[in-house]
Amino acid sequence: MSNQQLVEKIFEICAKKKYTIATAESMTGGRIASELTALNGSSEIFTAGVVCYSEHSKVHSAGVDIRLINEVGVYDEKIVAQMAERIAKRNVADIGISTSGQADTGKVFFGFYIKEHDILQTEIIHFNNEKIYTRNEVQNMATTFALSYILDILQTV
Repeated sequence: MSNQQLVEKIFEICAKKKYTIATAESMTGGRIASELTALNGSSEIFTAGVVCYSEHSKVHSAGVDIRLINEVGVYDEKIVAQMAERIAKRNVADIGISTSGQADTGKVFFGFYIKEHDILQTEIIHFNNEKIYTRNEVQNMATTFALSYILDILQTV
């Protein structure tokens, strides 16, 4: 399924349930937000998106606790969990999606939060297992994975 098809289905479910989405993206560099805002009327479901590459921006834009960063670093499930939950809460959104990771290793961390169902999930994907991908390829695959994953969650709640 293409990203556009994934977004159309996400939009349909969110519009029906009156859910809104906010994103905090590091690894994907705003690509998830870009995909979610590509449809006409996307302001109905999309509240905000931040690209937070640095530690400073993860703390000040996404709301990550600096003590947690000092404890585990920026590439960790606990970080993306906080990013997803706090970006949603800071922007009065029902859903938070977050990413962090390293393109050179292909290891990407994802956070998914749905307020209504108190769902806070994380995933780690190693895209460079079988083949070494470019930074652009990893970012594109991570974007598609995040959209697919949030759609799967939305279809089950």
